[in-house]
Amino acid sequence: MKFTGDHLRFLRTIKKLKQPAVADKLGVKQQAVSKMENKDCIACEKADEYLQALGLHRDEAIRLLELMLPPPPEND
Repeated sequence: MKFTGDHLRFLRTIKKLKQPAVADKLGVKQQAVSKMENKDCIACEKADEYLQALGLHRDEAIRLLELMLPPPPEND
């Protein structure tokens, strides 16, 4: 699964973390977290680092997203 910035933002809010807290865990500025959360597609390595900062493994994040977000619309 490819993660989007919207996915990462959603997971961060579930974990009740603010951008500055995630930035601190990643060792970056808050603006870098904001930029990441506004991208359409996040590189796997960066997504994994972000998820680790949230205290999540990739498989846990995918399960949360599948449970909490509506499925994408079907293309006819």
